[in-house]
Amino acid sequence: MKLDDNIFEHFEKFIKLSDELKAALDERLKPVIFEKGEMVLSADRVCTESYFIKKGILRTYFLKDGKEVRI
Repeated sequence: MKLDDNIFEHFEKFIKLSDELKAALDERLKPVIFEKGEMVLSADRVCTESYFIKKGILRTYFLKDGKEVRI
């Protein structure tokens, strides 16, 4: 799958990406679409993935004494 070049442009603000690394990333990275209100990661799971938000917003929080605590 061919990724949008925006992610490579973002990475290249911090590091130089060789053509080989771009090809390797292109093979491993995949787009994921979450619906509005969908939980990305629940508190009982260990995060094993990273996400690059292309469009939209992500809200992080946890519950303490029944109230949301924003991170």
